[in-house]
Amino acid sequence: MLLFEQFAPDSSLARLRDEAIASFTKLITDSIAALDREPPDPILVRGVVAAVNEIAVQMAVAHPDGDWDLERAKHAMLRILSALVEDER
Repeated sequence: MLLFEQFAPDSSLARLRDEAIASFTKLITDSIAALDREPPDPILVRGVVAAVNEIAVQMAVAHPDGDWDLERAKHAMLRILSALVEDER
């Protein structure tokens, strides 16, 4: 139920999800800037954060008892995060 609630535009959970994505987007963008690199486009960062979240959602749905395939999830998340270092605007 909570998985669906997070996407309902009028739910407080959706507002919290959007705030969390915005916070992670800022954290990643600021961290890259602190390395004296030009930060990637914020919309790309937001998309990457949303994609990483989706992997966690898929693991939760596929493995509701918590027996996640952590290596598979980690590998997928790292592949997605690599888009940030490959971004050459």
